[in-house]
Order: sequence, then C-alpha cells, then structure tokens
Amino acid sequence: AYDVGARTFDSAFLQHEWQILPSLNAVYGARYDDDSVGGSHLSFQAGGIWTLSPLARLRANFAQGYKAPDDRSLYVDQVNPQGVPMLGAEVINPDQGKTSAHSLDPESSDTFEIGLAGGAATWDYGVTLFHTSVTDRIETVREGSGQLTYNTFRNISEARIQGVETEGSISLTPSLRARAAFTRFNAENRETGDPLLNTPETLASLTLDYNRADWLLQTIVSYAGEQDYSGRNGTETAAGYTLVHLKA
Repeated sequence: AYDVGARTFDSAFLQHEWQILPSLNAVYGARYDDDSVGGSHLSFQAGGIWTLSPLARLRANFAQGYKAPDDRSLYVDQVNPQGVPMLGAEVINPDQGKTSAHSLDPESSDTFEIGLAGGAATWDYGVTLFHTSVTDRIETVREGSGQLTYNTFRNISEARIQGVETEGSISLTPSLRARAAFTRFNAENRETGDPLLNTPETLASLTLDYNRADWLLQTIVSYAGEQDYSGRNGTETAAGYTLVHLKA
C-alpha cells in the first residue's frame, strides 16, 4: 500500500562568535538542511550574552527551526495502547478506514528567548521567557467515521508555544548539591484555539547529587503535568505523573 524507499539527509552548519566588548558576547550562524523527503531549508540563529555582574547575565536569542516529517508520521501502521489504529500519512489501509495517502509538509519555527542567570560557587539560578511560533506543525488527528476511525498525522496551519523556565542549584554540603527546574507551557493550536496534543502544561524536577571519592550518587524526581491526547473517544486528557530515578 505504500513504499518507504530510500531516504537521504544532508546538512551544513556555520557559526561565528564575536566578543564585542569584555562584557558582551554575540553568537550567530546558519544551517542548511536537505532531506530527500522534506526538501531543503535554510535556518538562522543569533543571540548574545551581556554580563552585568557574576550574579546577573542577561541573555537574548532568536532561532529558526526546521523539521521534516519523520518516518513514523509517514509510515507507521500499528495499534496504540488505547486500541486506536495509528496510520502514517503515506499508509493506505482500507480495513481501518484509510483509503488514500496524503502529503506532509516540513515544520518551521521562529523562537525568541530572553533570560537572566547568575550565581556563585555554592549556588546559581536561571530564568528564561520563551515564545515559539510554528508553521505547518505536524499533529496527531482523528479521522474516519463509525467503527472505522484511526489516528493519522496532518499539518496544522500554525501553533504557538510560550512559557517560562526556571532552574537553580545550591550546595547543601561540600558533597551534596540540590538542583531544581520548573517549566510552565502555554501551547495552542492557533487554527482551532485548542491546546496542543501531547504537550504537558508543566514540567518539574528535583535532583540531589552526592559526590564522595570516586562515586556520584544521584536521585532525580521528575513530574510531567496533564496533557491532551487523541484517544478512542476523541481528545482525552491524561493525568500528570511522577518518575523517580536512582543512579550511581
């Protein structure tokens, strides 16, 4: 019903760093991507850091992104854990209700960030505000009718992801350091006004590092907030969950 065929990727990246002033550093560059499926694209990035003091470094950045459709969104043919068929854009499966293939365009994005960071030997912090506009975002959608419904992938005209990210660490003892991070997202499908699927509203983590002799012991507690997904009954909401990792 579909032909995966051969796929090739080529890319080139050029970046330059300029120390404009002792306290002002700029970095800028460009990347060229060529994908036999998604075509070619030129992306730009530019940013700078202004060091006001060791306790305050002001950072600003602009970056363009590019993402060609991956093999999963094009060719997946399986049933997900909720019992819903997942059929890629190129897949034709009349038994599941998908009788024709459709094309996917690459995603492109523009991201603006501004942040403040600093610290000393025993502690540090960082706060970042970000705003991303995505054109032709590839999103999971429900299609079909009656008993023959399935999930596939389509381009939505525009999406927006914005929010705030905070992080920090502190030395509790010479051998023990605690690190914490928190991110709050506002992700919206600008075409419908609905939240983006598979995108949690909140991410948070707490890490304890214990260094002694030649050993590093690490405990990580991470939390992902609730998020919408495409289930058997349409758009459903998955509850948040917490993971605990122990590493040595």
